[in-house]
Amino acid sequence: MTTINSVGNGLTGATGTGLFVGQTSPSLITPALGIPSSGNLMNCTGLPGEFVWAANATTSISAAVGNGYILTSGSTTTVTLPTTFAVGDRIAVAGNGAAWIVALGAATNVKAFGNTYTTSLASTNNSDTLALIGVVANTTWDIISMSSAALTAS
Repeated sequence: MTTINSVGNGLTGATGTGLFVGQTSPSLITPALGIPSSGNLMNCTGLPGEFVWAANATTSISAAVGNGYILTSGSTTTVTLPTTFAVGDRIAVAGNGAAWIVALGAATNVKAFGNTYTTSLASTNNSDTLALIGVVANTTWDIISMSSAALTAS
């Protein structure tokens, strides 16, 4: 409901419906905000290139796109990449326990260092990190970041 105040110089009492929002901290349901020209995105999630990071102590992980895995198990952890992904989808692994293996899903590969790998990438140190990006939907990953003296690839 929109109300014009008694002196006729503005709207009062409306929030969340129609074209007018009259509160300083309103709750808007699925607004179409357009493209902002400025702002602070420090508390936003789902930004392009952003990973949702979580520590994981298990030894077998079925990875999901957009996630970063901090591996804390004292035993070797196998992270299996998904077989369904889009161009631009990303996955990251950061070791903080034992060594790890990134296993490729069926009919997928990783292109790196002028080679194509179809089985796995394995860390040589427990603190190695790896970030991958999908470059061909559902078939090919590429390394976009790596912190390791060397990965064992096959």
